[in-house]
Amino acid sequence: RMKLVTPRQSDGPPTGGFLITDPPGNVPTKESWSTKAPTLSSQPVPRVSGVLALLRDIQVPRSAWEHVGVTPETRYALNGDVHLAYQVFGKGPPDLLVIESWVHHVELVWDVPEQAQFLGRLGAFARVVIFDRRGTGLSDPIPLDRLPDLETQVEDALAVLDATQSDRPALLGIGDGGLVAMLLAAMHPERCGSLVLQGSAAKYTHSADYPWGMPEFAVEDTVQSLTKSWAQGGTEHLAWLAPSRAHDERFLQQAGRLMRAAVRPGAVAHYFRQAMSTDLREIVPTIQ
Repeated sequence: RMKLVTPRQSDGPPTGGFLITDPPGNVPTKESWSTKAPTLSSQPVPRVSGVLALLRDIQVPRSAWEHVGVTPETRYALNGDVHLAYQVFGKGPPDLLVIESWVHHVELVWDVPEQAQFLGRLGAFARVVIFDRRGTGLSDPIPLDRLPDLETQVEDALAVLDATQSDRPALLGIGDGGLVAMLLAAMHPERCGSLVLQGSAAKYTHSADYPWGMPEFAVEDTVQSLTKSWAQGGTEHLAWLAPSRAHDERFLQQAGRLMRAAVRPGAVAHYFRQAMSTDLREIVPTIQ
């Protein structure tokens, strides 16, 4: 069974995988950050709660998701002259559009058993649409100086909905894909039946009025280490993201292959900085 975890509970919002709390107005220093940032040896295993606990306990018969069987057929939607790779599987209604993080590949994701099981469970109760965001996975590559802003990615998601004839699906935003999902729900409420966010936040970085998240200096440090690890085929970032699998060679190899195929090293900085620099707090109240 897939193990589902959520960030630690606190009085503040989750930040996707770790939670940094400082009194409002206090700016974390490198010294204080190093004592709070998650590490392989000290990060506690978060408890499962809320919606994810409910999903964990749903008893979906194996036969209900085995209909996925083989990797679904990959097709392409067009937004202007850009091709967007997508797949459709499962049985609905409802329709469910999954907006994943920028680390995604519609075909290789099925090679990771944990991911395949997760998608299969979704397909047991919904007609699921997954796609690779512009410049990632099997969607058209984009020059590094033309990588997309979030508004363009919303338009890409709408193009996928049009291609799959999905008028008003539920949206599932995962990680920084939640930023695209929130914008889509706010800008085009007529195309959003409901909104579900997993490991997402409207803002990811620390500021005087937002004492949660990653300080700006840590963003640049992380960009450099991620890019280096990506380019060298390392798995250090995987051990940080999934500490319980740090010594699982099978998982590290499969997930590492997926991540390298999903996005080029040169684009890592763009997508990571984009997610970390976005602030949608003013948008959230407009989502209905």
